[in-house]
Amino acid sequence: MTKRKNRYAIILAKAANIICRDISRKGESQFTGEFTSTCQELSVPQSLSTLVAMVLDGPNIASQSSKITAPQSVLTMAQIICYNTTIRRRKGSTATFHTTKRELPLPIYIGLLLHAKTQKQVHIEKIHDLGLSVSYDRVLQISTDIGNSVCDKFEKD
Repeated sequence: MTKRKNRYAIILAKAANIICRDISRKGESQFTGEFTSTCQELSVPQSLSTLVAMVLDGPNIASQSSKITAPQSVLTMAQIICYNTTIRRRKGSTATFHTTKRELPLPIYIGLLLHAKTQKQVHIEKIHDLGLSVSYDRVLQISTDIGNSVCDKFEKD
């Protein structure tokens, strides 16, 4: 039984290495002030979307290899995994550092939505601590950037 567990652990480790490599290769994706219709699909590697879909729907390779758009649940989970994936973590650290160079649409959207609905820092920080949203400070920074770009556009017009 332990030999089987060891083989499974090796297979899972190989899959994790592939996914982590693809996430790190995905590169930077900074928020530009708008959510395009394909921003979710483009923000995560295809290998991760495929793995998440296989976990949710079962390992049906025929359906996974087709070019059908991934369901929202797959895109949501894949973005949260990417958002919380760290390239390097300091030894002994439990905190996750999120860089603005690798922000994904979902955590930004959740932070902005929660801020628009509640205006409460404590709620946004709780959701941020769960790894589901950008921080309150980042929400304020994005709001300021959007406001400044609207003012710039107004002045140009």
